Amino acid sequence: MIVFKKYIYLHLQKTAGTFITNFLINHKNAVKVHMRHSSYKHIGSPKGKIIWGGIRNPWDWYVSWYASNTTSVGTTFPGIFSEGMDFKEFMKKIFFGIKSGKHGRDLYFDKISKANVGVYTYRYIDRFGKDINTLPLSKSYFLKNHDNIIMVPHRNIYRFENLSEDIKRIMANELTVEDIQKLDSLAKVNTSRHKDYKEYYDDEMIEWVKEKDQLIIEKFSYKFE
Repeated sequence: MIVFKKYIYLHLQKTAGTFITNFLINHKNAVKVHMRHSSYKHIGSPKGKIIWGGIRNPWDWYVSWYASNTTSVGTTFPGIFSEGMDFKEFMKKIFFGIKSGKHGRDLYFDKISKANVGVYTYRYIDRFGKDINTLPLSKSYFLKNHDNIIMVPHRNIYRFENLSEDIKRIMANELTVEDIQKLDSLAKVNTSRHKDYKEYYDDEMIEWVKEKDQLIIEKFSYKFE
């Protein structure tokens, strides 16, 4: 969680959060509060604050997460993912193979399995929504009640695919001309190296994501394209 004046930035993994965090801390004197991947529930009283964060095409998100967890750099999920792991094996494991247990800081696979959603959708709700531990674990419930569950306004969620322009829009009142020039010139950091995401999928895997991450796909009009 990054705090800058009236703005609170919530970092959802693999959505250029490290890039934004570095920009805010190094160029806007923002302050890091709580853990790196804090959630809306950690804010306390959000009155008068502008809460914002980012989203990414789900099919692309999984490829980036896969690349981060199966390279020689290492993984935050030892014993589950391994270097050189095949993408389909990786996807099959996270969608159908892990039924229980906590992995990493925030993934409770018993809850993910019960809700019948993808890891990405679970993290999206956990990061930007009400405390997921207080909600019915049901994909149909999430779909029907999205606007009451997600506490970050839709207009304050930037798209990874339109990163620079969306940040300028959300923080329009706080960015100087110099800030904008820096924002446009800075290179992304902590990025995973991989081919175009479409090259990783077959028809079966495309449908897995379409089913499990239906919430994000519908709410943000994402397509496999």
